[in-house]
Amino acid sequence: MNDLPSASKQLVYALLIAVQLVTCCFGAIGKATPKKPNIVFILADDLGWNDVDWHDPTLHSPHLNALAHGPHSAQLNFAYVNQLCSPTRSALLSGYYPFHLGTQHGTFWWMEPTGVPVKYSFFPERLQDQGYGTYMVGKWHIGYCKHDFLPTRRGFDKFRGYYCGLEDYYKHGMFNTRGFNFTGLDFWEDTPDSFKADWNQFEQYSTEVYANESVKMLQQHDKAKPFFLYLAFQAVHNPMQAPDKYLVDCAHIEREERRIFCGMVNAMDQAVGKVVKELKTLGLYENTIIIFSSDNGGDTMWGGNNYPLRGNKDTLWEGGTRIVSFVHSPKYITVGGTRSKLFSIVDWYATILAMSGIDLDGYGDGFNYWPMIANNSNIFERKRLVYNVDGSTAAIREGQYKLIVGNPGRPADWVKPTESGKIGPPFNQTIWLFDISRDPLELRDLSRTKPRTVNRLLQKLKAIAATGSPDIHMPLDARGDPKRFNGTFASGWC
Repeated sequence: MNDLPSASKQLVYALLIAVQLVTCCFGAIGKATPKKPNIVFILADDLGWNDVDWHDPTLHSPHLNALAHGPHSAQLNFAYVNQLCSPTRSALLSGYYPFHLGTQHGTFWWMEPTGVPVKYSFFPERLQDQGYGTYMVGKWHIGYCKHDFLPTRRGFDKFRGYYCGLEDYYKHGMFNTRGFNFTGLDFWEDTPDSFKADWNQFEQYSTEVYANESVKMLQQHDKAKPFFLYLAFQAVHNPMQAPDKYLVDCAHIEREERRIFCGMVNAMDQAVGKVVKELKTLGLYENTIIIFSSDNGGDTMWGGNNYPLRGNKDTLWEGGTRIVSFVHSPKYITVGGTRSKLFSIVDWYATILAMSGIDLDGYGDGFNYWPMIANNSNIFERKRLVYNVDGSTAAIREGQYKLIVGNPGRPADWVKPTESGKIGPPFNQTIWLFDISRDPLELRDLSRTKPRTVNRLLQKLKAIAATGSPDIHMPLDARGDPKRFNGTFASGWC
């Protein structure tokens, strides 16, 4: 270098310094910005409080049991959802209570010309902005009549599953079932610009199909990016269908509906185990947060069970709205065990965004509970929970007290897993008050002995109802007839 002209020496020295600075800076950046966590959200359909083997030992769910327990698992002991499918799913993705979205009145039906309004952003859209690959497998059920309502237009890069709410586990559609006059396939392979019906899964059991599709998406994912996978099982919703191989572990159950239901739980559990095994095989497990929830309580008329909680799916009792939920992560859950704070389905929006690194206290009607989940932090505690507000029917919890107004739903009361939750006579009252902290089974109605508490909560409900949105449900529209779309429940007609 001594032979170089002075100007050339200065240039070389400048280049060397620049290289050192770049190397140093990039090394520092690499250390300061660790890879964001992968997130898997598993949603069961109609899985009740008593529908896992750590609550009912006659069932068989070892993989879920292992994920729910241990030093890196947080069980959300007071996790609440809406009493029905579509309202819960809309609240999960939007962060708003169903009565603020207009979805409070029930489920979306085939050929219904509506969906969750697109003015509400879904949290997967925010995850895409954070660099996440986003994938969905399974059941959508929050509107499909136009493309802008579909998963791949609302934050998902890929979707494999079905748009509507109920179908045959093998045929993947509605085929002369329950008196429904319109029949067709409902199974799709979608991207943001392509919506393809898939007949190739015909006669393949959906729980296994969704496990296989999830594995395929994980295998195809670019490991350099974090991912979000929303695995929304059809299981364990009716119809009662399970391959014989899953019934072997359930042969001891005498009641037929419960025995088949046990097989459906077993199939879902095996599917979860398959996905977790693939995460480990691909080297993704350690940096993944796994969330599990149900969309409402168990349907006791179809083998599900919520005992000892009172009530059933489609009721405002605890059995219709309090569900099994947990979070598992070997890296990010530093304090395992039970969490006893109130948690609502609307809280997942802010909580999942916080997992991804976005700093926020809450969003919509929900709050960020990630510190509580990760290390049992006592920084924040929800004081109020709205179960639902739907016309003259509503329920709210504030502090220890829960108020129900109107018709809480079909009176199945307390149903044991050996029993069927047949619909009983209508209730002869319209107001109930319970101290849930002392009476979580809703055994003692306090509405007559605590009139001041009743009046205070009635005024709260009145103020909350005034902030609601009109019901967006609409009559079925023949423009969505599968006959117009090669025998499929297709989108793009409203």
